[in-house]
Amino acid sequence: FDDNILFDHFEYFFAQNDRIGIVGDNGVGKTTLLNLIAGTLKQTSGTIDIGSTVKLAYFTQDFDDFVDINQRAIDYIRAIAEYVTTPSGYKISASELMETFLFTPDLQWTPIQKLSGGELRRLQLLGLLIGAPNVLILDEPTNNLDLDTLKVFEQYLDQFQGVILCVSHDRYFLDRICDKLFAFEEGVIKLVTTSYSDYLEQLMLKETLKTTKSDGGKGDSSPRDVLKTSPIKARKEKLTFKEIKALEDLPIAIEALSEALDALEHGFTKNASDFEKLTALAAKKEHLEIELLEKMEQYEALTEKENSILSSLE
Repeated sequence: FDDNILFDHFEYFFAQNDRIGIVGDNGVGKTTLLNLIAGTLKQTSGTIDIGSTVKLAYFTQDFDDFVDINQRAIDYIRAIAEYVTTPSGYKISASELMETFLFTPDLQWTPIQKLSGGELRRLQLLGLLIGAPNVLILDEPTNNLDLDTLKVFEQYLDQFQGVILCVSHDRYFLDRICDKLFAFEEGVIKLVTTSYSDYLEQLMLKETLKTTKSDGGKGDSSPRDVLKTSPIKARKEKLTFKEIKALEDLPIAIEALSEALDALEHGFTKNASDFEKLTALAAKKEHLEIELLEKMEQYEALTEKENSILSSLE
């Protein structure tokens, strides 16, 4: 790609229900691999064989160029298919599928040009799924999807009968959806049969051992002398800028979410006899609790990573 060899000597035969996450640093060729398989890019050598019964759906990071922005959302979906058979085997209408993906009846009849960015992304996703693919190619699918849509999408993928190929940096999503990985490592694509979380731990351990071994041979100093490093230096050397920033920002976000949940409790007391308001408050509480749990898990994971680094440097 641009006169650079991203990868070669790679061969894989996809099984019927493969669920494969594609991971690696930015720029190594993850999306390029997806484009090759999807046929939007031609390989410089080798062959890509696609079976006659394969029906691909490619969910890219880019928005579809909707031809008619005055078209109503439901008409856009119906133009692709009036009915679809769900992964569990039920036949449902386009309208029913749209409701499953949180398009209310009013929203279904909204012109495309009046949809929000998140709603457009959801409509793009629905346009692919209603075509009943048996191979889903997903490039950073969690970007620009709200939490509620993600939950519905994950439930759909749980029942999906077919191949899933997914490029993502979202550890939770990959752990939940995929059971294999294509890991890009220094120009080689390795097949990994562990979870993404386990793979990251293995990488961190390998890097720590590599650093320890290389630093331990410098001069006359002992390995323990060489590895006496301050926490700040350890952060700079082992944590990305994004991770360092998250360690600083997450406690603030966690505190804000906790305060918001405390404030909601007052609302439950105040509106004890108003069922409609209580329902809305309960939904908001669930959303905040999920967000709080996710941020606490992120902070715990980063803290464990930092502590692991510091332990290796003591």
